Amino acid sequence: MVFELLRTVLGLGSSDSTGETDVTVERRPDDGAAGTDGDAHEEAATAGTDAAASTGSMTEEPPATGAAEPAEAAGPTDGGEAVSVEEVSGIGPAYAERLSTAGVDTVGDLLAADPEKLADSTDISAKRIGRWQDRAEGS
Repeated sequence: MVFELLRTVLGLGSSDSTGETDVTVERRPDDGAAGTDGDAHEEAATAGTDAAASTGSMTEEPPATGAAEPAEAAGPTDGGEAVSVEEVSGIGPAYAERLSTAGVDTVGDLLAADPEKLADSTDISAKRIGRWQDRAEGS
């Protein structure tokens, strides 16, 4: 009697069970949708985490050998003009492709662009583009 009650409550072994399972699929809204801000969600998810604490020796700098890096190996010093927009935090291949269709391929192009006009031609929010420009200037 007790076992039958437990089986019924847990949904096990009931004679009217058809073996079906309900599945709910949740979809993230498009980043271009009005009133949404995917970066705020990402920042909230990573707030309070300390990646350095979990990586330990992986983040330690190797001891200096005394030899300076040659100027050629240091990379371009033109202020990021030829650097791909994908180097900016938050811009992946999909956003880079959308920016490229509007003629923005490099960090220099991104910094020179008007966020409102770029938003109209790429369907990316001007607020997001402004944050990318701030990150590009800071790096």
